[in-house]
This record gives sequence, C-alpha cells and structure tokens, in this order.
Amino acid sequence: MFNPCSDTKYLVFLHLNLSIEDGARSLPGGRMQYGETSEEAIKREIFEETGVALIHTKLFAVIENFFQYKQGFHELLFIYKGEIPFQSDYQGRDADDQVIAWTSLDNVSELKPSVLVNLKNQMAKETILHLVSVDDSIGK
Repeated sequence: MFNPCSDTKYLVFLHLNLSIEDGARSLPGGRMQYGETSEEAIKREIFEETGVALIHTKLFAVIENFFQYKQGFHELLFIYKGEIPFQSDYQGRDADDQVIAWTSLDNVSELKPSVLVNLKNQMAKETILHLVSVDDSIGK
C-alpha cells in the first residue's frame, strides 16, 4: 500500500499479538467469504482491520504458500496494491489482537511469508507476479 501523503512508498504490516505464536508480521488480509471476489475481500478486510476504506486497488501478485502448522497447508495469497489514508494509529474491529502500522519497504524482509521480499523491487511492474514460497520445514 502507499502512503498518499508521501513520495516514499510504504507497506502496511499486520502484527498479530494473539493469533500468531511467534509474533510474525505480515500484510493485512484474511479469509474470503463465499461469493466474494479477492478484491472485495481485501477491501472488506482492510476496512475491518483499519476502520478506513482501501481505494485504487490493483492485483499485484499471487503467491502460492506451502507451510506447516500442525499439518501441511497450501494457501493462495492475492496481493493488491492500493491506498489508505495515513494515520499514526488504526482502530479497526480487530484492534484487540493486532497492531496495524506503517513500515518502510526497507523492512519488507521482516514480513511472512519471506517470499514477500521479492516484491520490493517489483513495485513499478504492471504485470501480475506469480511467486511460490515453500517453508523449509516441509518434507522433514
């Protein structure tokens, strides 16, 4: 996402205090509801998590993420570019178990899945990227 008040591009990260045991940081998002498109879902999730509307959305990347958490998972992540108003604090519906904050693209390596770091230098691309992430613990 971009901070429209700045010439510097930023991502929003999501830090789940209760839901993720290791305190991992990731992009905002969640599960799609039946009959909902991925674009409708990201707009709804951003509003639920921040209390503000996401605008100027554009599909940027699709990530196939293979990981272990009690069992093996294969999830599809639809990554969108978009804008939300800059605020120092966001109070969405889920504010009790997460913190939403701005971070520089230089900190993208802190996000999970780690393949998100590959998006950093692709921000100007107009084509939709397809990336695959495989957790190192798979197959062990």
